[in-house]
Amino acid sequence: MNLKTLISIKFVLHFIFIIISVYLTNNIHNTNSILDEQTNLLLEQKKNYEQVVKLDGNNLKEKERLLTIIKNTDDYLKPQSLYDKKKRTNQLLILIVFILFSFFTITLLNEKIDKLKSLESEEEKQQLL
Repeated sequence: MNLKTLISIKFVLHFIFIIISVYLTNNIHNTNSILDEQTNLLLEQKKNYEQVVKLDGNNLKEKERLLTIIKNTDDYLKPQSLYDKKKRTNQLLILIVFILFSFFTITLLNEKIDKLKSLESEEEKQQLL
């Protein structure tokens, strides 16, 4: 391969690596934002449960209202399974492996480009003599 082809390949690979990295990072961000929403719902439920416990037996309407709120928020909560935890871990591992692979690939291309540049410069020196 000539030098221009390698430089073009390097440029295209940079572009592809950036797009894939953004996609993987976006997936991780989305997963974390879902977890944040669920955490906020759980904290709200905890606060409502604490208010139910603090109420005395005469406040049945208030207790019923708080329990209704808790029941309604239960519908928005998804149980976190072991699969979800593994999925998050796998997403991070995939991102790390991909970044290492991309650095390795670009380094190899840079080495080939440098070799071709040095060969070209030697050929140019020979032509000048």
